[in-house]
Amino acid sequence: FLAALAPSAVALARCASVAVALQRLSPPEFDTAAATKFHAFCLVFAMKLRMMFDQELVAGLGPLQPAELEFLVPFLNRLACHVMLELPERTGLGVQALALQDSLLLLVRRLYDRHRRRPFLPERLGAWWLIPELRTVLQEGPLAELS
Repeated sequence: FLAALAPSAVALARCASVAVALQRLSPPEFDTAAATKFHAFCLVFAMKLRMMFDQELVAGLGPLQPAELEFLVPFLNRLACHVMLELPERTGLGVQALALQDSLLLLVRRLYDRHRRRPFLPERLGAWWLIPELRTVLQEGPLAELS
């Protein structure tokens, strides 16, 4: 089932920018066919990750090959960050939008946790899970300690 959904996620990742990909998902409603397919992709992939051994993911025995992961994971990370910045108020969002946002964040969180446990991305991609714009702010900007 994931193999049937993956091409639509890869097509989104091939958009000129994350903003263009997000527009294809039709925010803030996220009620298009593309959004529904992407939501299903996020849910199914997150579920598959939960059942998959680390070695399966690293060796390409899972639903996606390492080259696909190398291409798709940074896009998913950027998209999740963009969604959070563009749609910070959850109270005004519809059910479809909330579900897509939650499934995207769940998938990115599972990918991040998996990568922390056993890196599956090349060092040039896996060293930073924050998008470059936020990385710059964190490296150069003043930070308040929240603990």
